[in-house]
Amino acid sequence: MKDEDKTREQLLEELNGLRQRVDKLEEVENERRQIEEELKANEHRLVNSQRAAKVGNYDWDLLTNKVIWSDEMYRFFGVDKETNAPTVEDFASFIHPDDLHVLSQENFERAKSERYHEMEYRIIDQTTREVKSVHLWGEVVTDSEGTPIHILGTLQDITESKQAEKALQESEERFRSLFQAMNEGVCLHEVVYDDSNVAIDYRILNANPQYEKMLGLSRDGVLGKLASEVYGSDEPPYLDIYTEVARTGNPARFETYFPPLDKYFSISAFSPGEGRFATVFEDITERKQAEEALRLFKTVVDTSQEAIAITDSNGAFVYINPAHEKLFGRSLEEACTLNYRDYYPPESIEILNNEVAPALSRGVTWEGELEAIDATGRCFPLWEHADTVFEAEGKMLYSFGIMHDITDRKRMEQTLIRSERHHVASELSAGMCHNLN
Repeated sequence: MKDEDKTREQLLEELNGLRQRVDKLEEVENERRQIEEELKANEHRLVNSQRAAKVGNYDWDLLTNKVIWSDEMYRFFGVDKETNAPTVEDFASFIHPDDLHVLSQENFERAKSERYHEMEYRIIDQTTREVKSVHLWGEVVTDSEGTPIHILGTLQDITESKQAEKALQESEERFRSLFQAMNEGVCLHEVVYDDSNVAIDYRILNANPQYEKMLGLSRDGVLGKLASEVYGSDEPPYLDIYTEVARTGNPARFETYFPPLDKYFSISAFSPGEGRFATVFEDITERKQAEEALRLFKTVVDTSQEAIAITDSNGAFVYINPAHEKLFGRSLEEACTLNYRDYYPPESIEILNNEVAPALSRGVTWEGELEAIDATGRCFPLWEHADTVFEAEGKMLYSFGIMHDITDRKRMEQTLIRSERHHVASELSAGMCHNLN
């Protein structure tokens, strides 16, 4: 009985041991499945992160010459993972013909002799034939004796950054060409502050050739120098305006006379970055002088007692002075709705067409008497001096007339003529009487 009980106890003990082992196996299996799930999740995250970063990785076994690619590598090269097992030869055929030198034996030996290596080259997508730029980073793995046995590496698609880099380079080249060829002077500055952060000056950082030409200053002689030193002034020119532009980023534009150079300038200022400002300026001295001359001319014309009118090549009024308005009784606004022929009767129009217009078209001045009509319909005699303004190519731009009413003169002439006639008649009558006596 005792032996039977012992056997039963042993069986129960063995059964319990088996249960424990089964539980342990289930625990191990669960851990294995969990690890597998984590590995799959990590692999999925790696694939997604590589796709997002456009990075693929590879393992090149130097002993067997076999290559293992990540999924992103297949996408880079545009090949099917299921039907194309990567080989070193395939890799060579995917590289752009102009970049095959990266696979030279010299580069290969150099890569194996260094633990890390990197390079950039172009590949060709085998599906779309798109040319892509890639950056390769590799690490050489050696055995215990230092013999290279693997090359582990990553390949990143840098096509977009290369395109952006090229676009930036082209933009910089265009800017540099524009900077050099601009008719305006261009200068880049940085504001100089004291210890209290108060602007006290500004330094010249760059300038284009037109800067030298307009200001008569050498570019090499001004770069890096303070404005107060360069321009020989106690205060840096227009410091308040430029400081505000550099501080706020709001552009400014103004015209000014600069005494040290005895010139007028039109200046535009803007800020390309904090604490900096650029000026684009042009010498407007000739324009200012022309404007001053024009103001003087306009003052003379506006105060002239002679009536003055300017018409375009079609005979439309572009300007009349106050004396002309008074003479004809029409304002400039009214005159602009009319043609100069509206101011003359038919007999004067005939003279204008047959004598005046042909002379002016040849650049010949015309002077003479004409009959004119004012706004009330009064017809009166006019003395007119007519001339033209031509452009360089010989095309007539404007005609102008300087005129005055000669009614009083004509009346005096008629009075004088009548007086002369009366005098002659009196003398003839006196002579006849004398003869009769």
